[in-house]
Formats: sequence, structure tokens, C-alpha cells
Amino acid sequence: MRLQKFTPILALAVFILASCSKKDTTPAITYRTPTSTHAQIAIPAGLQTQASKDSIYAVIAVSEISLANVMASYATDFTLGSGENATATSNGAVYSWTYGDVGYWMTYSVLSDKYTWTWDWKTAQIPRFTYLSAEELKNGSGGNWKIYDETGTNTVAADYTWTLTGSVYNATMNFYSASSATTKYVIVDNGNNSGSFQVFEGAVKKVQITWNTDGTGNYWFSDDGTTATYTGTWTATGK
Repeated sequence: MRLQKFTPILALAVFILASCSKKDTTPAITYRTPTSTHAQIAIPAGLQTQASKDSIYAVIAVSEISLANVMASYATDFTLGSGENATATSNGAVYSWTYGDVGYWMTYSVLSDKYTWTWDWKTAQIPRFTYLSAEELKNGSGGNWKIYDETGTNTVAADYTWTLTGSVYNATMNFYSASSATTKYVIVDNGNNSGSFQVFEGAVKKVQITWNTDGTGNYWFSDDGTTATYTGTWTATGK
């Protein structure tokens, strides 16, 4: 009889605890993805036109910029999966979901001066590991991404660091390799249709491409980083 007497009270306590628990796991923030506006480098129209005419070095110049634009493809990876579960943290949330036999966790934090993202994977063969991470200053003046090797060793395979000062954007992209020198791309966008793009293999500058506000530009290629092996120019119409 005593058990029956206290059952309504116990039920009420369980309901209150369950309600509090559900409230605590609901994120108080709204998820957002990192800024990716500048991860995609706009290829100058005149250079593209010249490349379409089979000018070999213009083709190479366009190809180099296109290779760097692989970085922009990672922007979509920051999008949450469908049917994700959200659990609140002290400064953000952890979103988790599965696709087939792969588990995913996106940890999103809102700190005093920046946002952070960490995307973890877990497969049938590899324990949970970080595949992607990013930080971005709240004032929009800079950020970075890191892409890790998919072997689960937490080895950085590529990274992208950017700053925005006024309308001037500067970025560095590194693609790492265990068997060859690091490929580094250095990008400047002046915010007025002018800018530059450089390619380094290790410490050796191999390519420099510069474009101007009037649509003209030039490219420079080197084997040793000092002596030009080829230089060329283009006009706004691709000549």
C-alpha cells in the first residue's frame, strides 16, 4: 500500500527530471558554418579566355588555381547531416548522426572571441578521430581550417589560414605529403579585382600570377625559384 501511495509522487519526480534533462540537452545557440567566401579563388576572365585558346602556360596557370580551389570543396563538410541529434554543451553543442556504418559528431562552440568546429568520424575499422576542424574570429577578421588524414592518425593533411583587413584578403593553403615537399598556395585579393596567387614547393616559388583592376595580368614560372623559365601576360579580352 505504501508503494501505491508514493507512486504518483515518484511519477511526478520522474517527469520533472525528464523535462529538465530534455531542456538541458537542447542547444541554446544556432549552428552556423564557417565563412567560405574566399576559399574559392576567382580565376580572372582574361586568363580563362587565353587558356581556352590553348595557350599552354595560361592553361597551367588556370590549372594551378583550380587545384587550390579544392580547398573550397571542404566547405560543404561543415553542413550538418540529416536527422542529427543535438546535445548542449557549456558553450555550444555536439551534433551527432550516422550514415551507413559511419558515425559523425560535429562539436560547435561559441567562445568569447571566436567560433570553433570539430568534425569527428568513427568507422567500423577506425575508432573515433578528427577529420576536420576550424576556427573563426567573431569579428570576421580571420580564421583557419584543418583537414586531417582519413587514416585516423590525427595527421594534418591540409590547412587553410585567412585574414581579412578592410577589403584585403590574404590566405595561405598548405597541402602536406609524406613523400614530397609541401605544396603551398599564397593568395591575395585586394577587393578591387586585383590580386595575386603564388605556388611554392617547399620553400621554392614555382609560380606567380598577378592580375590588375583593368582585367590585365601576368604569370611567371620557375624551376629553382629564382630564374624564370617562362613569363607571359594577358589582356582583359584574353590576348
